[in-house]
Amino acid sequence: MNKLTPPDPKVRLFANVGKAPALKPARQISQWDEWAGPEDPSVLAAMGPINESLETLSAEMGGSEIDRALEIYVEWAKQFLPYNEDGDAWDATRTAAWHAAGLFLLASLYEQKATRVPEAMEAQLSWFRSGHWPCALALTTRPGDPSSYIVY
Repeated sequence: MNKLTPPDPKVRLFANVGKAPALKPARQISQWDEWAGPEDPSVLAAMGPINESLETLSAEMGGSEIDRALEIYVEWAKQFLPYNEDGDAWDATRTAAWHAAGLFLLASLYEQKATRVPEAMEAQLSWFRSGHWPCALALTTRPGDPSSYIVY
C-alpha cells in the first residue's frame, strides 16, 4: 500500500451532532441512544457497503495493512467523541467512530488509486464533513442523495 492521505485535520467530526443541519436529512435523531442499532436494516443499508469494501480491500491488499491503517483512522475519529473503549457494536459512539474511520480510509484509498468515491459513500462523507453522523439510510430513498440519510 502506498502512503495514505492522513485524515484531514480541518474536518471536525461530530461537531454538529444534535444541531439542525444545513441540508434537510430524511430524519434527524437528537441523542446517541436514539440510534437504531447495528442490526437495523436502515443501518445495514448505510454501513454494509463500507464494511464490504473494506473486507474486499483487506483480502486484496493484505489484512494487516488495512487493519493498521484502520486503527490510525479510528484513533483520529474517536478523539471527537465520548468514545467507550469497552463498548460494543451497540454503542453508538463506538460505531460512529468506526463508521467514520472506515469511510475516510476508503476515501483515501480511492484517492490513492485516482478512482472516484462511489456516490453513496460521498453522500455519507458530506454529512461527516459537516459535523453530523449519517447513522442510517432511509430505505425508501436513494443512497447517493445526502438527504436520504438519517443523521445525528
